Amino acid sequence: MAAVEEPSPADEEALPAEEAEEASGPVSEENAEEAPPAEEGEETLEEILEADLEPVPEIPEVLPGEEAEEGPDLEAEIARLGKGFYSNHDQELAALIDGLKIFRGIPPAGEKTPGDYVPMLLNRHVEHWLLYFTGKGQKFFEVWLSRLPKYKSLFEDILAQHGVPTDLVYLAMIESGFSPRAYSRAKAVGPWQFIRGTGKLYDLRIDWWVDERRDPIAASHAAARYLKALHDEFGCWYLSAAGYNAGEGKIRRGLAKYKAKSFWELLKHRHLRRETKEYVPKLIAAMILAKAPERFGFVGIPQEAPYEFETVSVPEGTDVALVAKSVGRTYEEIRDLNPHLVRWFTPPEGGDFEIRIPRGTSERFAQNFPDLLRDAPRIQFLTHQVRRGETLAQIAYMYETDSEGIRRLNHIGRTLRAGQSLQVPVRPGTKPRKPPVVLARASRMLRNTDVAVPSGHKEVLHVVGRGDTLWDIAQRFGVTIGQVRHWNRLDRRSRILPGDVVSIMLPASRAASYAELNPVKVKSDTRVASAAKAVSSSSAVRHKVRRGDTGYSIARKYGISFGDLSGWNPKTDWDLLKPGDVVVVYPSH
Repeated sequence: MAAVEEPSPADEEALPAEEAEEASGPVSEENAEEAPPAEEGEETLEEILEADLEPVPEIPEVLPGEEAEEGPDLEAEIARLGKGFYSNHDQELAALIDGLKIFRGIPPAGEKTPGDYVPMLLNRHVEHWLLYFTGKGQKFFEVWLSRLPKYKSLFEDILAQHGVPTDLVYLAMIESGFSPRAYSRAKAVGPWQFIRGTGKLYDLRIDWWVDERRDPIAASHAAARYLKALHDEFGCWYLSAAGYNAGEGKIRRGLAKYKAKSFWELLKHRHLRRETKEYVPKLIAAMILAKAPERFGFVGIPQEAPYEFETVSVPEGTDVALVAKSVGRTYEEIRDLNPHLVRWFTPPEGGDFEIRIPRGTSERFAQNFPDLLRDAPRIQFLTHQVRRGETLAQIAYMYETDSEGIRRLNHIGRTLRAGQSLQVPVRPGTKPRKPPVVLARASRMLRNTDVAVPSGHKEVLHVVGRGDTLWDIAQRFGVTIGQVRHWNRLDRRSRILPGDVVSIMLPASRAASYAELNPVKVKSDTRVASAAKAVSSSSAVRHKVRRGDTGYSIARKYGISFGDLSGWNPKTDWDLLKPGDVVVVYPSH
């Protein structure tokens, strides 16, 4: 993973970026809801970027039970190798693997690796990864080898342009398996696995329209520049690879603290994470296997065609499907050549966009595209007038697009104003769809049955979503928090949880609009049926919770099931049960 130690990869979301810009200002009754960041149905930037990505295969970062060599063992091996390390490569092994120049052991302390290539070593660290990739990890390595012909020449050319050894193409192999759509748990993306902060540092465009971390060309140039910068500082490609994984700050501090001069010397200490200690041996093992796969049993593997294309210019907001039609290819083929396009159309702002088409199709594109462009709109922008209580997420669902795209096109924050006009990007022919009906469980109803619906008002239901607070709900419906509490049996200690159904009493003139925007269907469930049956056949006992009581212990005491007890007390948070709380029990049930 391409990571800069300062700031650390884990802090990447805190980096200043225009994506974090939000509108400010008070929210009034006239305002629609300020949509909570994690509201159901609304996608975050990372969720949008992940939409058509594939997770990085679960290759172990370290091999179980294998600790790095430390102390006397490492010193003894270094001493045994002596000063003639690089001039005495292993003749027997070289003959075995088609004459590859592979050195045995670990370089002597202080010896720098050559600047123009990455030496292939064979020591027990590397051997463990060779065994893994030819054993349990063979299925992963076969996929990587199948993709190698697609990107190898392209990546090697770019690395060479920046003065970086072409063998570092195998760094992309162990990072992503040569997949432009690879996505890791650390939120690193693309063939070279850049996190957002490092990608922006190396001038990669990352927004709602384009993510150049996925672009095999742009990302390779960025990776080459980063690796070259690491080598300029450390003078060693092994240390450069370790820095690519852990961040240069981590390597810099380790070298200074332990007076070390090589990656292998750092293995004596606990400064590096085991993932980083294993990273370089994993890289070397991948180099050895990929250079002579047949010798290790990798035969008959399908080979993907080289990544070849021509570039043409299209107007802003052009549908990718239109480009595909103009060259007689499928939409998927054009997307495969342009993995950096996050949407199904080119960016709708910023002028013409360079898009890649299959090699040999530019003449056909020139003949067909102008007519297709004239007859079929590239992308439509519909005008939507915001209604009271409407959120960006709801509008995005209605037009089958995403909320952040709407926000960026209209240069707004997350707060909407009733009556506001928004431009919404849609495919030609798209018609607004009705909001989905939200199914709710009757056992989660919070309605205070002692409160009648006021004259001239109607009850509107709202299902609590992730991040919802009473303040959010009150603002959304233009009522007070006190009213919400009164209508729903909530005191100041009560908590609302996702899935709870809140009742709101609104004037009939306003209720219809809210009900249309947020249709809720309440379904009966076993807990409610059980509770109803118990209520009809028993008298209630109010059990006062004592120290040590749990929901299960109370149920056992009265000879009932915990499910029934929960159904009779739908608002009780059993994890926060405390002495003095009261729960209702129907013991004869």
